[in-house]
Amino acid sequence: MFLYGALTGSSKRKEWQNNLIIRERQTLSKTGKDVLSMDKLRRPQNVSESGVIWTSIVIGPSHWQQLVAAIYMLFGGSIDVYRDLIALGRSEVFQRLREMATDKGYDAVIG
Repeated sequence: MFLYGALTGSSKRKEWQNNLIIRERQTLSKTGKDVLSMDKLRRPQNVSESGVIWTSIVIGPSHWQQLVAAIYMLFGGSIDVYRDLIALGRSEVFQRLREMATDKGYDAVIG
């Protein structure tokens, strides 16, 4: 199992990342703009309806990724395995928010 994870983990992560990019492009072409806004200072004008949407993800490193990270910790340097995994999880959550907002007919997600 460990060897299987070592051999296939990277390709599965890249497949997930490519699928995520395709979904992002589909959502942007459907709405014509990015509905996410992390600007907490400006509020949209003429709001007719609002609601709360949320999403979450649980993501963690595989045993292989933990071994690679442990080796990097011994010799020093940036632990890209964790950074890339967290970035992918964050992008997935943002895309899920976009999809939920467009499915509910919202044209903006604030905060």
